[in-house]
Amino acid sequence: MNWKLSFTKDSGKPRKQFAQWKVPKEIAEQNNLKDGDVCTLRVRSGTIHFSGEVTLTSGSEFRLPNVIAKRMTLLSAKKPKGQITFELLHLQWKSIIENFESEVATSISLTPDQRQRRLDTAEKTPRRVEVLTTKFRRNPDVVAQVLYLADGICHRCKKPAPFKRLDNGKAFLEVHHRVRLADGGDDTVENAMAVCPNCHRQAHYG
Repeated sequence: MNWKLSFTKDSGKPRKQFAQWKVPKEIAEQNNLKDGDVCTLRVRSGTIHFSGEVTLTSGSEFRLPNVIAKRMTLLSAKKPKGQITFELLHLQWKSIIENFESEVATSISLTPDQRQRRLDTAEKTPRRVEVLTTKFRRNPDVVAQVLYLADGICHRCKKPAPFKRLDNGKAFLEVHHRVRLADGGDDTVENAMAVCPNCHRQAHYG
């Protein structure tokens, strides 16, 4: 969900209040935003971009993290006029993942007998949860070129891919971005590498 705002040097928004913003009503309603929701916010103006987490308050208002607010204030002071693009990513799915990982850690700390008793009474059919998420439309040519250049060898461990794909018999490697797209990384060959599944997990969680 994104929207744009234009500003000028005399736009009427005091610089000291530059950190306070509000999600447009139609966007808040379309995405069922509620007070207390935590979101990732990306702010762009020209080639400059920042990102951080924000918490929505009354009327879907939010404050930019102090570091971003200061940079945006400096940016607006340098430019007599311009346009700011806001992109808001709901963190409901991230929260679900983090909660699940915490619950797994709790289960690991139990004895096998304690865990088995929980399993004996657990629901066998998992509950469905509806979430709001945003995906990047990645460039398939980047993936194809990175895999071609790797020639079946993992960029990190330098070992051959652990297995071949059933559909085409080619070595199975995954494309990993050095700087995450979510952190403003480019979807380019230079910012990507082909890695085996083990190294890919290590890159994210190791």
